[in-house]
Amino acid sequence: ATGGGALRLLEVQPASRSRMGASAWLGGARPVADERLGG
Repeated sequence: ATGGGALRLLEVQPASRSRMGASAWLGGARPVADERLGG
Protein backbone atom coordinates (compact mmCIF):
# COMPACT_ATOMS: atom_id res chain seq x y z
CA ALA A 1 0.00 0.00 0.00
CA THR A 2 1.28 3.44 -0.82
CA GLY A 3 -1.30 5.56 0.99
CA GLY A 4 -1.44 8.83 -0.90
CA GLY A 5 1.91 8.29 -2.60
CA ALA A 6 3.00 6.74 -5.85
CA LEU A 7 4.48 3.38 -6.75
CA ARG A 8 7.23 3.07 -9.36
CA LEU A 9 6.90 -0.07 -11.48
CA LEU A 10 10.19 -1.53 -12.66
CA GLU A 11 8.86 -4.88 -13.91
CA VAL A 12 5.38 -6.29 -14.39
CA GLN A 13 4.04 -9.77 -15.04
CA PRO A 14 0.59 -9.75 -16.65
CA ALA A 15 -1.60 -12.79 -15.94
CA SER A 16 -0.42 -15.85 -17.91
CA ARG A 17 2.49 -13.91 -19.44
CA SER A 18 6.22 -13.56 -18.88
CA ARG A 19 7.74 -10.85 -16.74
CA MET A 20 8.70 -7.69 -18.67
CA GLY A 21 10.15 -4.27 -18.03
CA ALA A 22 7.64 -1.56 -17.17
CA SER A 23 8.53 0.48 -20.27
CA ALA A 24 7.78 -2.52 -22.54
CA TRP A 25 4.47 -3.07 -20.74
CA LEU A 26 3.52 0.59 -21.12
CA GLY A 27 4.14 0.29 -24.87
CA GLY A 28 0.97 -1.81 -25.17
CA ALA A 29 -0.96 -1.14 -21.96
CA ARG A 30 -3.43 1.68 -21.53
CA PRO A 31 -3.43 2.38 -17.78
CA VAL A 32 -5.80 5.04 -16.44
CA ALA A 33 -5.33 7.32 -13.43
CA ASP A 34 -6.39 5.65 -10.15
CA GLU A 35 -6.60 2.22 -11.82
CA ARG A 36 -6.00 -0.65 -9.41
CA LEU A 37 -3.49 -3.26 -10.55
CA GLY A 38 -3.77 -6.79 -9.26
CA GLY A 39 -6.70 -7.83 -7.18
